[in-house]
Amino acid sequence: MKAHLDQYGEEVMMSWVADEINREIETNEEQVQQKATRVTLSIVLSVLTITLLAVATALWLT
Repeated sequence: MKAHLDQYGEEVMMSWVADEINREIETNEEQVQQKATRVTLSIVLSVLTITLLAVATALWLT
């Protein structure tokens, strides 16, 4: 890193590092959003499964 700092200067290196950090944050935000969507879908499907089992059990017992 010292060689790059000597070659490009502190301002350029700080800008590059900031850009890299920002890019990774954006990537992480996208991944977190995808995971949140999958968790929500999983919860909805679990509730639907429980509801269908309850209805099937109620119909079977009558």
